[in-house]
Amino acid sequence: MNINGRMKVKTLKSQFATEFGLTLRVYDGRSFAADESTLASIRKGDSKGGEFAPRKNTKVGNLEDKIKEMFGIKVQIAGSDDSYLCDNDLTLLGAVDEDAKKVSRKEKKVESTLKENQNFEETDFVDTTSENETKKMTFLAKIKWGECCESIDLEELPTDFLEAKKLWEGKDEKCYEILKKYIKCYFVSDNLMGDITDILDIDDDLESENISIFSVDFDSTCLPKISATASFEIPVEKIFSQAELDEWQEDNDYLDSAVSFEWCFDEIELEDAVLSEHEGLSFHVNDQPKTNIKNDGDSMSKIRVLLNVGVAEMTMVEGSDDLLLEDYDELQNFKFPGTENYNSEEFSQWISKHISVWFDGDLDEPEKFKSIRYVGSSGPESFNDDECLTLANIGLFFDIELNAEIIDEDELEDIFHLAVFVLQVEGITAEFRELSDYSAEVSTEDPKNYCEEVNVWNND
Repeated sequence: MNINGRMKVKTLKSQFATEFGLTLRVYDGRSFAADESTLASIRKGDSKGGEFAPRKNTKVGNLEDKIKEMFGIKVQIAGSDDSYLCDNDLTLLGAVDEDAKKVSRKEKKVESTLKENQNFEETDFVDTTSENETKKMTFLAKIKWGECCESIDLEELPTDFLEAKKLWEGKDEKCYEILKKYIKCYFVSDNLMGDITDILDIDDDLESENISIFSVDFDSTCLPKISATASFEIPVEKIFSQAELDEWQEDNDYLDSAVSFEWCFDEIELEDAVLSEHEGLSFHVNDQPKTNIKNDGDSMSKIRVLLNVGVAEMTMVEGSDDLLLEDYDELQNFKFPGTENYNSEEFSQWISKHISVWFDGDLDEPEKFKSIRYVGSSGPESFNDDECLTLANIGLFFDIELNAEIIDEDELEDIFHLAVFVLQVEGITAEFRELSDYSAEVSTEDPKNYCEEVNVWNND
């Protein structure tokens, strides 16, 4: 196929699906582009136009960037059923292979232990509203290092941006409050491919009235990168848990597709104000209040943090004798030595005793942490080893020394970027890097299984 500015959106999407077996989402601003529009009619900025033919060995992220560069259009490549976004580092051919595995796994999970096990749900939600009372739930949208593609000089922006940049350079978090009034977040239901009427009772765009910025970066652009959260109170058909929402999303569409963070100015009109480039966007049930943690001296400089992991899937096994398993089929057949004849209770106890953590990643904001010590774990409450080993409801405990005077509880999720959840036994390490339904919170609890070795990350 050849892509050019004369093509209609519907033609591009149809030819892409036929050629590569994947879905191409095409945007016009914050919303999906109209099928009858040509690519030239919806382009933004000073794109050069032209014509090119994508190849199966092109990486997903490179193709998205190429279309943005040539036609000024934001696109995202999704799976064949349009229920998830493809990994930017995969080639189109690799994405097709991975899609086939995901589709197969989704079909098999219908009868899996995790879906049937009542312990999978974190919380039992009781619907106490009367029949005639409107039901509402609060949801939290979160963007990590979002930025828009608009190029603008600092002198063209409100003077608040110059003040915010100076505060940022001085590591003064007052810059967050200054910038917050220029950020809006919308829930655009038309961007969802599935039928949401069975869970959400909305028929129009919603705007968040509660936005918090917790990270800013002016290094690369005058319109800074930001990390922020936005809450929405949305009418629902019935009260449901995050676990139930996850099941619905797996069969329909992921609600983060409807989230749009964007800059908003009274006297400046941007062609593309949407923070379409980012390192992560999420949308989930907000059943816990957000907390600011203050460091008022030595007595408050140490906190205990609990990382909750709803579901963790094994992604790699390595060990002595050149053992290295990364392919899903290989992982599916792997059994830990000595556990082959364990019953469910014995294997669950074995897992809980061998849970550990590696500090093998990078924090987004290491300056806010002095040290992080892994203390121990609780759980899992259930597991499924019919296919690739998957664990449900694990708690990982850390004792943390803070450097920052104030840290938002949402920022504790940064620890997920540093700590890798593993099972370790007799020279074999299994990594669990595919996590879902996870959160971080300050805790006063103790783990059920303490870590016997010293396992500490220090900000040297």
